[in-house]
Amino acid sequence: MWSNLLERDPKMNLIYAEGEAKGMIAGKIRASQRILLDIIEVRFPRLAESAKQPIKRVRRYEKLIQLAKEIAIAPDEATARRILDLYSSTARSLRKR
Repeated sequence: MWSNLLERDPKMNLIYAEGEAKGMIAGKIRASQRILLDIIEVRFPRLAESAKQPIKRVRRYEKLIQLAKEIAIAPDEATARRILDLYSSTARSLRKR
């Protein structure tokens, strides 16, 4: 009985849809972080461990995709480290606002 009422309530449907969308976005972010860490492990194994925290700080999907592209074309480990540092510091400064 209650489930039928809840399913018909437009406000409840909106709340459910918003929660589902947030969950999907969070899943995309986690998957992107994992893929990015995998790329770093393959290309720059020495950076793999130290890259975990900076990558976790990046919480916007678009930024993670851009970071993955930049890491993928980084010519060397030093460049990859600078890119990670840049994204990490940007993510920290955005959270402080």
